[in-house]
Amino acid sequence: MSSARSAILAALRASLGRGPVEPVTARALEQRLAASHGAPRPALEGDLLARFRAKAEKAAASVVEVAGPEAVPAAVAAYLKEGSWPTQLVCGEDSFLTALPWDASGLAVHTGSADADDRVSLARARTAVAETGSVVLLSGPVAPTRSNFLPEVQIVVVEHGAVVVHLEDAWTRLREAPLPRAVNFITGPSRTADIEQTLQLGAHGPRHLHLILVS
Repeated sequence: MSSARSAILAALRASLGRGPVEPVTARALEQRLAASHGAPRPALEGDLLARFRAKAEKAAASVVEVAGPEAVPAAVAAYLKEGSWPTQLVCGEDSFLTALPWDASGLAVHTGSADADDRVSLARARTAVAETGSVVLLSGPVAPTRSNFLPEVQIVVVEHGAVVVHLEDAWTRLREAPLPRAVNFITGPSRTADIEQTLQLGAHGPRHLHLILVS
């Protein structure tokens, strides 16, 4: 247990008039937590990737599949051409993305965080959730959080192996490494229905979310 957590729990016990937890009780609690199967989860049938794609599309995201990483630049170029979007995009310092063959795609990719002039951003999902069709992006140089909100179009690369079944599985995978300052679960384009219950896309983030599934 971390020193910060220990201090918080000790303060709580003191405020309740309780002393330190006895070693035997502490061990029993730890064993109970370790043996817990967690909360009940819905049973999901069928192909995992097919379900992820269906849920993402139901949330108004567009999805394409490519055979390998080398096909990502062409898929990005095709999507931008179809939507008449700019051929310039901003990307975090993810070596998986920056090492792709962008020169042959006719696109201009620059690394860093998005600013007001960037209309298209590119990111790579740390994990994705079949239960909800969500992609999970972590803050940091690899995926600057500002790039998830400023551009009008967000393109996210999702590797097949990154897709998990439930939301709880996503957190289990995220805890395999130190957590960053922010974790963004993104399900479809930004939206709101606050104004006269009329759905508006792009209210406080991208108006378009395009996912590229990579086998």
